[in-house]
Amino acid sequence: MMVNVPMIESKQMSTSIQEFDTHSSEGTYPEPEVLAYMERQAESFEQMRSHLLSQYLGKYVLFEDGQVLDADENEAALVIRAYGETAPRPLFIKKVLPFDPQPIVRTPFRSAFFS
Repeated sequence: MMVNVPMIESKQMSTSIQEFDTHSSEGTYPEPEVLAYMERQAESFEQMRSHLLSQYLGKYVLFEDGQVLDADENEAALVIRAYGETAPRPLFIKKVLPFDPQPIVRTPFRSAFFS
């Protein structure tokens, strides 16, 4: 199933990269407060993973402070619903799986150095 999400033009999104000062905490992405929030939510999610597996296996959950606020099999639908109920803010949404998938990086060559 594919969900079409309309593109929204925003004056806030048109800010150029040059406007950000990369030598201060202002203008960095993510902001330190957002990063700390996400780390707290990830830690809490990990502590509750075994409990979440029994009810939400294979679903995306909107998770905050140890609680599932919403869940859906479709991540885009969950995001649209979450932002429809609240002002834009950081959201911790993650798919509930027994373990996190490990990224695979493929290179055009094999070397004993990388094995």
